[in-house]
Amino acid sequence: MKKNRLKLGLGVLTVLATPIAVNAVASNDALAAQGWVKSGNTWYFYNKNGTLARNAWAGDYWLGADGKMVTNAWVDNGRYYVGSNGAWVKNAQKPATTNTAKKGWVQSGASWYYLDAQGRAVRNAWIGNYWLGSDGRMAVSSWVDNGRYYVGANGVWDKNAKKETPKPEVKKQGWVKSGSDWYYYENGTVVKNKWAGNYWLGSDGRMAVSSWVDNGRYYVGANGLWDKNAKKETPKPAVTKKQGWKKEDNAWVYYEQDGTLARNKWIGNTYWVDKDGKMVTDNWVDNDRFYVDKSGKKDPSIKKKVIINDELGWQKRNGGEWYYYEKDGSLARNKWVGNYWLGSDGKMAKSTWVDNGRYYVDSSSKWVPNYAKEDKTTPALNMPQYYQGDHRWGNKRYGVGTMAQSGCVPTSLAMVFNGLGQKVLPTDVADTIYNNTSEMNVGGIGTSGKGAVYAIRAYGYRYSVITTKEQLISALQSGKPVYAAVGPGIFALPGGSHAVILSGYSNGKTKAMDPDNVNTTGRWYDINTIWDQRSLNPYDNNIGGPFVAIG
Repeated sequence: MKKNRLKLGLGVLTVLATPIAVNAVASNDALAAQGWVKSGNTWYFYNKNGTLARNAWAGDYWLGADGKMVTNAWVDNGRYYVGSNGAWVKNAQKPATTNTAKKGWVQSGASWYYLDAQGRAVRNAWIGNYWLGSDGRMAVSSWVDNGRYYVGANGVWDKNAKKETPKPEVKKQGWVKSGSDWYYYENGTVVKNKWAGNYWLGSDGRMAVSSWVDNGRYYVGANGLWDKNAKKETPKPAVTKKQGWKKEDNAWVYYEQDGTLARNKWIGNTYWVDKDGKMVTDNWVDNDRFYVDKSGKKDPSIKKKVIINDELGWQKRNGGEWYYYEKDGSLARNKWVGNYWLGSDGKMAKSTWVDNGRYYVDSSSKWVPNYAKEDKTTPALNMPQYYQGDHRWGNKRYGVGTMAQSGCVPTSLAMVFNGLGQKVLPTDVADTIYNNTSEMNVGGIGTSGKGAVYAIRAYGYRYSVITTKEQLISALQSGKPVYAAVGPGIFALPGGSHAVILSGYSNGKTKAMDPDNVNTTGRWYDINTIWDQRSLNPYDNNIGGPFVAIG
């Protein structure tokens, strides 16, 4: 057997070849049988073109000359054995013979065969006056041997048989009607795609009627005749329906095959379009059951946080954005949670006006009290100019440094305390810090943030640490002076830090009082620049930030 031949057990055969009734074809439109078909107790196999398989394998089953599936027999010229179920028996052995094979003429049913000395059927050969065909059967009533000889009903060669001389083909010419259609022939060939007089013959050879022909240049009427006076109507431009994804008004929308806008549904179970037809991004959709990322694609990995008892529902999602979930698992929208505002998409707002524009949240998303919506002007605090290197106190030593070397913090605070109504010298403030804390000139030059806020409290003032630029602006706009520890830039050299006092606000600028440099003090500076130059030294930030609002 061929190695690539499909081998099937009889049980598989029964499933694959469900018996169907064999009936005569009722019409030319009936479908031809294909595959295994059972008729009575006999199986047949029909090829894909509907022909009955004969003298051939169908899987592990042999079809005989009559098309029947063979059982319990040696087949295919005696090379293979099929069992009682018709399936090929792989290891079947022929019984030893002592030259007992049949020889000569053998009848099977109504057909005769001739077996040679080995018991094999002779094919495509003469045995006496009898012709054996390709299937081994003795031919009857037919022309054989390449059509050279005729055998009669008894299979015997008829020496006197004469072939009829075929009549010469009569070629069709001119107009020919077939059914209700007309055709035109030239030398037996149907004419196509050309004129025959005033009649047009189409691509199938049929005479055209009631249509524009010859590339739409001419019109033929119901009788097929060319109508010289026919006028073509100007076709209206086809209305092209929108289909698929389109970008409209900076948003992606999706049109169905009928041209309608898709709304409130999944597109390909991947992208969600809302009630306006717009593709949603970075949000919960479909009744908050699924999350779509910044590209609009569903992200099944993101699950809602399950709130247990009184646990807060803050959840940080892709991109670092914060959201808040209520105890029922729903996403909080358009509301405050503490000092944080959640927008219509549930995302915690930052650096914007919220709650109908009534409140401002900074870059950390926290509400900034008293933040002025308008860019209002606030005058700077009137305070004296003190210099840490003044001859009156510049050489006074505190620990490892003198006032001239390290007195920027107490000198700055002395200026602001005077502006707030107290008569204070820089050495008074320095004494207060040095004598009561370990935050000035201990282990290094300078005063820490803790030392600065100690002095502020000691002189009877409140303070608040500023952590965002918006908080800085809000403090300045409200009239509060700001103690500022700044790094390298306008006021400090590379590698160092320095303390100045900020007050007043006008068009994004504030006035700085510098206790060490006559060229930089008393001038207005861009707040963005000063904020970007805030000190990053841990010694200046040990209170949570380098800037402090006073009062």
